[in-house]
Amino acid sequence: MILDDLRITDQVAIVTGGGAGIGRGSAVAPAEAGDNVVVAARAKSHLDDTVRPIEQTVRTGLAVVTDVMIDEDVTNLVDTTVAQFGRLDISVR
Repeated sequence: MILDDLRITDQVAIVTGGGAGIGRGSAVAPAEAGDNVVVAARAKSHLDDTVRPIEQTVRTGLAVVTDVMIDEDVTNLVDTTVAQFGRLDISVR
C-alpha cells in the first residue's frame, strides 16, 4: 500500500485540539503508526479520553492542558514535550 511507504514511526508528535472529534482521531492515528503523541486541549477530561486509546498501543500518550490562544500555555506544551521525550518532530494543529 502506498501509505506504508510514507509511514513515519518513532517520532514525537503534538496534536492540539485532540480532545474530541477529528482532533482525537488525529491524535490516535500517529500512535497506531508508531509515534509517541502529546495531546493538547483545554479540558483535561477530554484529554484523558484521547490518551487512553493511545496508551493501548505500544506508544506513549501524554495529556497537556493547553489553550493555544495563550502564549505561555503553548510554551509549556512544547517544553513539557521536550522534557518528556527529548525532542519534538511533528506538530498537528
